[in-house]
Amino acid sequence: MRLTKFKIHFLPILIFLLACQATELGYDNPLDVPSDEVPAIVFEPSIEQIPLLSSSLINVFAVEVENVTGIRAEITYDNNILQVSDIARGDLFGQNSQNSLFFANYQDNPGTIVIDYFYLGNSESRSVSGTGKIASILFKGNAVGASGLEFTSKTELVDKDDIQINIRSRGQGNIDVIQQ
Repeated sequence: MRLTKFKIHFLPILIFLLACQATELGYDNPLDVPSDEVPAIVFEPSIEQIPLLSSSLINVFAVEVENVTGIRAEITYDNNILQVSDIARGDLFGQNSQNSLFFANYQDNPGTIVIDYFYLGNSESRSVSGTGKIASILFKGNAVGASGLEFTSKTELVDKDDIQINIRSRGQGNIDVIQQ
């Protein structure tokens, strides 16, 4: 009798558990870089769609860097599709602009952005570690089409002795400009 009660209560639970299916969630956060691919430099968002003649803000992030004092990010894009409107300093080296130097140059022909960002440090620290924003780039869609965003091989991270830090992953981005 006791075994029958157990079977009656256990059977619906067993059927329920066998009928359930594990859901696999997909995350598209470009800052979620696998641990074997850091340090990394990525675009956020990595995929964007904007109407023609509208703008999109794309952030450039350094992910899980260690002991960095300098960054050069060289980015290419399709200048037939996009135009750079503005580039702003990120907060990787802190909000205080007295602790860092930031230079951004862009040429819409041939579609190249060069960002140089240096940490001047303070008496306690000469480098930073962690994840942070390098820059924010405002793109305007000038023609219908898709433009890739890529970091060139000249993109680099350096430590306080100006020794290159290996970048294990360079993210890619894409902006689709669509007709309204």
